[in-house]
Amino acid sequence: MNKKLEKVLKDANKELKERKYLVKYQIVIGGNFTSVYNEVRLEYDGRCFPICNAETEGEAIAAINAYMTGLSHGEEKSYVKFCDKNY
Repeated sequence: MNKKLEKVLKDANKELKERKYLVKYQIVIGGNFTSVYNEVRLEYDGRCFPICNAETEGEAIAAINAYMTGLSHGEEKSYVKFCDKNY
């Protein structure tokens, strides 16, 4: 994983905790970008919420940034925030 993706991932996980969105979850990458299917997902205690499949590290960065932007604009009744309250 390149340094830029590592930084985006670290910053996104930090932001999840600071903004109190999905505080128990972490965004992780499933794969090493040697194949087409590298899953970007939220994980916590065996639970998994897929965000996307990314073919390149650039796609993964874009997906993480888009997901975080979407969370910041979501309402309290959004699906993701609803799921977070139930765990």
